Amino acid sequence: MSFKPITLAALRTIFFLCFPLLFPFMLASFYTPVDLLSINCGSSSNSSGNDRTWTGDVDSKFLHREGESIVATALTQSPSTPQVPYTTARLSRSQFSYSLPVSPG
Repeated sequence: MSFKPITLAALRTIFFLCFPLLFPFMLASFYTPVDLLSINCGSSSNSSGNDRTWTGDVDSKFLHREGESIVATALTQSPSTPQVPYTTARLSRSQFSYSLPVSPG
């Protein structure tokens, strides 16, 4: 069994096919987010957890809703689950959205 050496054309083809797969990972390493935004739906206060600062959305300037919505709190929770942000939730039959101010970059 004999192997033929890889030609320059074959190497170019391999590079052409593999480079697009690596490109997003190369860009991701250069990106540092300017704004770190985490919303704790259904919470009335800011809190910390999972190495983040969570902003509560009750009476929040970020929350925009058309109809009524309610907040709910978990009755029970596994001790291994972090309380923030998994204890509270926002429930609505109408659409709602968040407008988040972000810095360019």
